[in-house]
Parts: sequence; structure tokens; C-alpha cells
Amino acid sequence: LDEMTRAVGAWLARLGYRADLVANGLEAVDAVRRVPYDVVFMDLQMPELDGLGAMRQIRDNSSEKRPPRVIALTANALEDDRAECLAAGMDD
Repeated sequence: LDEMTRAVGAWLARLGYRADLVANGLEAVDAVRRVPYDVVFMDLQMPELDGLGAMRQIRDNSSEKRPPRVIALTANALEDDRAECLAAGMDD
């Protein structure tokens, strides 16, 4: 895991939340299949499988009655990027 990912995990822990961290999009898809998360912060620029591809797989494979809320994280801040994230099934 990179330094930024570990820092986000530590920040969430200080706020009282338990966070599972993954190193790439394939691990993210696998984690969401195994654990009923309330919220997923999805990095769009992950190795192996980017955040949009991971999101599409998560939504396509979801059989949960209440899937997790998914929030995109990216350095890109253009309106087209937001629209692409929402089209892939992210919530914000």
C-alpha cells in the first residue's frame, strides 16, 4: 500500500472508523464481495483495474439489498470526470 492510502486509513481510525485498505482495483472488487461495507472510497487511478472498472464489476456483481455507498477519490476534478463516475455507478 502506498503512503497516501495508509494515511487515509490512519485518519479514519482516528475518527473512530475501521477501514480495510486494498492495493488495487481487483482487491477492491474482492473485498466488496466478501464484506458488507457501508461506504467505499474508490480511488480512480488504481493499478490492475482502475476505479471505474472496479465500480462496474461491483455493481454488476452486487446481489445485496443495500449495496455500499461509493465515493470516488481522484485528483481529476472536471465535470466530465464526475459524470463518468456517476455513470459507472458511484454515488458521489
